[in-house]
Amino acid sequence: MADLLYSNPLAFCYNLQMAKLTTLLLSDTHGYHRHSVFQARKQYDLLIHAGDFTNLGREQEIDDFLQWLDQQTLFKDIIYIAGNHDIGYTAEPYVELSNGTHLHYLNESSVCINGINFYGSPYTPRFYDWAFMYDPPEASAIWSKVPSDTNVLISHGPPQGIMDECPDHRGKPSHAGCPALLESVLKTPSIKLHVFGHIHEGHGVVNHPCGRVSINAASIYETLRHPPVEITIETE
Repeated sequence: MADLLYSNPLAFCYNLQMAKLTTLLLSDTHGYHRHSVFQARKQYDLLIHAGDFTNLGREQEIDDFLQWLDQQTLFKDIIYIAGNHDIGYTAEPYVELSNGTHLHYLNESSVCINGINFYGSPYTPRFYDWAFMYDPPEASAIWSKVPSDTNVLISHGPPQGIMDECPDHRGKPSHAGCPALLESVLKTPSIKLHVFGHIHEGHGVVNHPCGRVSINAASIYETLRHPPVEITIETE
């Protein structure tokens, strides 16, 4: 694993020593996907969106996001998952892009691009009555589905203790990440990149000693609009 390289203060570049894919990461745009800061400025191989592309999951919000995806001509492939706010996606709508870009919607499913195995899941621990949520007894069964050959894991929520800190109902700092998700990641050494969002306060990057990179790509926090995280995945 190469050291973290800064191409500019607003983007990160990593050498993950796999097949080469120039990639932009977004999450939790909540209907603001058309904001100028989220737009690609050059050609990339891949766009990943880790869920919560809508605010309330209404049909018009979903339609607008899908129209925006169809306008993303600077990517060869797009991978996205839903999040807890994307209530309308519980029916798993199918869409094709007319711009020639390959679109991959992952819901506890995988796709292989350039020899890299991606697995995506929208599920997060229960918080009120949103979509794709589970109670603690269900957690292990959900995260045991991650294939053993996964290279890039895309989950809407974070694992416990990794960029998952946010205020609890009393306003005190707490960790909202999932212990079972953390266990699954630690048991799957082939995972070299874990992309997630959900906890807006946790936006950032952790470069683990084992060679894995964790990225909370949450794009919005209060009035902040974080630019997409930029990474490069390269072949050995």
